[in-house]
Amino acid sequence: NGLLNLTSLNLASNEISDLDVNLFKDLVNLKDLFLSKNNLKELGPFLFDNLIRLETIYLDSSEISSINEFTFNNKLISLRSIYLTNNNLVEISPYQFSNIPQLTNVYLSNNQINKIGTYAFLT
Repeated sequence: NGLLNLTSLNLASNEISDLDVNLFKDLVNLKDLFLSKNNLKELGPFLFDNLIRLETIYLDSSEISSINEFTFNNKLISLRSIYLTNNNLVEISPYQFSNIPQLTNVYLSNNQINKIGTYAFLT
């Protein structure tokens, strides 16, 4: 419980390849999460569900090729910006970034996106 007040977590530029679904569950006050420059490959479902105060997440340059359709969802009520530049994404799933009420910025440049699903950015 010592990290309940943590508002910023920087795990950038490491060798992280897997994120357990419960990794961030107690960090309810986290506002900024830096996961850039890792070896994540994929983002599983419900990873960030408890991060209700999360405003910005940096996932750029992390070798990401797949994002589960439930990774980003309506529980992220404070999320404003998602950085996914310089990854290996080829597809944005339907509803991928939908129903995130405060989302204003999604950065997807320098990927290999060839398909964007219907309603990917529906509000």
